[in-house]
Amino acid sequence: MIEELFTRPTVVARYREGPLADAREEFLKQCAREGYSHSMLQKIAWVLLAVADGIDLGHGEVSAADIERAVDCRVRFRHRPIGAKESVWTRQMFIHFVTEWLQRLGCLQQPPKALNVFVAQIDAFARQMRDERGLSPVTIATRSERLVWFFSGLCPPRDTLSAITVADIDAFLESKGKQGWTRASLAALASSLRSFFRFAEARGWCAPGITAVIEAPRLYTRERIPEGPGWDDVQRLLVATGGDRPADIRDHAILMLLAVYGLRRGEVAELRLDDLDWEGELIHIARPKQRRAQRYPLLPVVGEAILRYLREVRPRCGHRALFLTLGAPIRPLSAPSITPIAHAHLSRLGLTLSPRGAHCLRHACASHLLASGFSLKQIGDHLGHRSANSTLSYTKVDLVGLRQVAELDLGGAAMMLPALISLYIAHKRALGHRFQTEEAVLRSFCRAVGEGPLASIQAEPVLSFLNGNGPVTGYWVKKYHVLSGFYRFALARGFVSSVPLPHSIPRLDAPAFVPYIYSHAELKRLLDAVPAACTGRVPIDAYVFRALLLLLYGAGLRISEAISLHIVDVDLEQAHLIIRGTKFYKTRLVPLGNDLTQVMTEYVGQRNNRHSGAADTPLFCFRDGASLSKSAAQSTFRRLRAAAGVVREGGQRQQPRLHDLRHSAAVHRLVAWYRSGADLHDLLPKLATYLGHVNLSATQHYLTMTPDLLHEASLRFERYAMEKSHD
Repeated sequence: MIEELFTRPTVVARYREGPLADAREEFLKQCAREGYSHSMLQKIAWVLLAVADGIDLGHGEVSAADIERAVDCRVRFRHRPIGAKESVWTRQMFIHFVTEWLQRLGCLQQPPKALNVFVAQIDAFARQMRDERGLSPVTIATRSERLVWFFSGLCPPRDTLSAITVADIDAFLESKGKQGWTRASLAALASSLRSFFRFAEARGWCAPGITAVIEAPRLYTRERIPEGPGWDDVQRLLVATGGDRPADIRDHAILMLLAVYGLRRGEVAELRLDDLDWEGELIHIARPKQRRAQRYPLLPVVGEAILRYLREVRPRCGHRALFLTLGAPIRPLSAPSITPIAHAHLSRLGLTLSPRGAHCLRHACASHLLASGFSLKQIGDHLGHRSANSTLSYTKVDLVGLRQVAELDLGGAAMMLPALISLYIAHKRALGHRFQTEEAVLRSFCRAVGEGPLASIQAEPVLSFLNGNGPVTGYWVKKYHVLSGFYRFALARGFVSSVPLPHSIPRLDAPAFVPYIYSHAELKRLLDAVPAACTGRVPIDAYVFRALLLLLYGAGLRISEAISLHIVDVDLEQAHLIIRGTKFYKTRLVPLGNDLTQVMTEYVGQRNNRHSGAADTPLFCFRDGASLSKSAAQSTFRRLRAAAGVVREGGQRQQPRLHDLRHSAAVHRLVAWYRSGADLHDLLPKLATYLGHVNLSATQHYLTMTPDLLHEASLRFERYAMEKSHD
């Protein structure tokens, strides 16, 4: 090998006669097989010869400190100027290659593993996950790693599992929340801990009941909008990687698979040469998430990209993986290495997606198929989804379908109660809960029962707080559940020894609240009365409140969603809103109908003449430019309702509300669809997505039956019944 690298006899003799010549020769051969270039092999040979005098293999294993000492005292083949400093990179290169050399010789001393007294318990848990539950190796490794984090972070350290308390778990989860962990990450972390302690409880290793009080953030289905580049941007991306550089040729094939087939990064990394059936023009995809395989037709454009990579770029080696590194050492690309490839090319296009990784191209593929008219079932089959619910999230970016909904004619211990409540609220928010309504209930409870220790509060004042002054309503149940969670928290942490809550929930005395459906005449009266309700004493301008009412009705928004809008969330050119992180942490796109778009265009122009038009300023604001509050909007609406004479029987609690504009919008759409003979099976899921609901059952709550709706439904049924054939 030395003769292949060097030609001068004196140089060859120096390398041949140096220490550990055979060991150095074998390592160079291995590096050559891994694809290192000729110049790099020469550099490796120089590194090994320079340190060989300082490496003593006759006294056992060589430590990291021995390697550093040998590198610093190595033989210098060239004269160094006085005072010249060695670069950090050169020293790191020496240490890297010498360490790898000794590791392959089996002479490298392994660093001692950090001592963990719970290694045996973690190993037993891993065996149970593998042998009894059949979990994947990745899941087992991830959960085991999280347990090591937890046990290593205990302060002070514990010797037994029975010494670990729920306070230790709380502190660990809260610390991760303060470090910026997302709600999804915190939920996964809490799930791993809960799974382990359930296993430990069954074997009597830890205190009983600890599993039941490990809390995690609640995650809601389809919280976020699937974010990906538009198909025009995807095409630009593929054109930009169509060059002749080896990296571009390889990356072009990878990006084609991500965008055209919507593959996950792990599925691309797992592709092997045997998965390409050139004769049958098929590509076989292993889907480890579903534990099954799937076959796709090998499209010509994709096949040509892969074939060019195989012919011109892929290194010739014994690896069977399809995609390999381009530089030595030659090895298969891992799943995590696919993400920076996609990120780099997306960033060069100037796209501001977050995140800009491989998975956003999967979203782009699904959105493109949806816009092209494919059904959710077809898209789910293409993406390899097992459940239709996994595909349903893409309806949130189906602006064409959602516009069909948008187009509507606008006609314990000594701790005092306040401190304990604050501790509980901080704990829940550290886990990612908003906890606003619950905080209001708990503060109200504190005012009602006093600020003494929680343990001193008896059952009578608690029941008095629950009952209130009026009949038992749904709010009684809400207060009961909030207090149940609070007392469960206090009981698990030793602040109380008993819970003074009633053991059963009483039957509701008051009838269930029925939303009020405004008629079109009542809506007109409300709009006409806006100037009278927004007099000089009211801090809201009439034009602001009128636009707010029209948006609540025309787009079916909640009041909290409307007043949270900022200028940046309103895209009047594309005629849609971005509703960010509202109820259940959901984000969605809401297209605007033509009438409402015109109304909002006029409103924004009028608003920007009086207030700042910066992107981060609120869309709806008071006269002084401050963000409009929910309480002010509701109190102004009560004045408006009285001025317009819109009332109903049943007392003050049964009067029409601002929120009923949302109910009315849903019912009026359904009536219009009945009258036009529209396909309700197709439109109802779109209405659910448009309103920000997880499923159809939530939308049914808004479809309160009215005489108009009953009449139209009966007419449709009558037409159906009179038909001679229903084939």
